[in-house]
Amino acid sequence: MKFVSSPTLESDDGSVLTLGIGLIIACLMFVTVVSDISTLWIARSTINRIADGAALAAVQSVDSDAIYRKGVTAGLTLNSASATSRAHKYVAAHGASQTAANVRVTSVRVVGNSVTITIVAEPRLPFGYLLPITVGSMTAKAQARYQLR
Repeated sequence: MKFVSSPTLESDDGSVLTLGIGLIIACLMFVTVVSDISTLWIARSTINRIADGAALAAVQSVDSDAIYRKGVTAGLTLNSASATSRAHKYVAAHGASQTAANVRVTSVRVVGNSVTITIVAEPRLPFGYLLPITVGSMTAKAQARYQLR
């Protein structure tokens, strides 16, 4: 009669299963980190796109009173209140996205015929709840200049 011996420490029964589970967990962690990093990249480009659009919308607010007083040849100036209003309206209409939350205009600076806009947003990570990191907020700055030709 043969006796079945219990596994000893020298036996490698089940080690492939343990290795397989470890590799699956490592692959899932890698996919999670890559997905969060790519979402941050997309959120950054989205915030830059929104800032560019808001600057282009704001630069279209030419001061019409100055045109009637001085004429077009004196150089165009922008209406600061109108530029700020247009920038806020653009961000309100285009700010919400799947990759960025709380998109808001922090500053609109009008100097002569140029507008500089600063926008702040918080990126949304798909697996942010799994990683114990805080991303904070992202800032984008855009400048547009009105040129009369």
